[in-house]
Amino acid sequence: MLRENPREPRPGADIRLIFDHEDPPLYRLRVGDYRVFYLVLEREVRVVYILPRSKAYRGFDQET
Repeated sequence: MLRENPREPRPGADIRLIFDHEDPPLYRLRVGDYRVFYLVLEREVRVVYILPRSKAYRGFDQET
């Protein structure tokens, strides 16, 4: 699913931009009670965290 378009939210893919001032920007994908945080590089999507929702946003200054 992320391979097709990792930046655009759509049915079945609740995607949000978390930090757009970073290079590369950090995105979040909601998967049930988990949150997947990832970076979009030139030719790959790199997952950096998979966390339960209860712990996902601790320490983030969420801008979106």
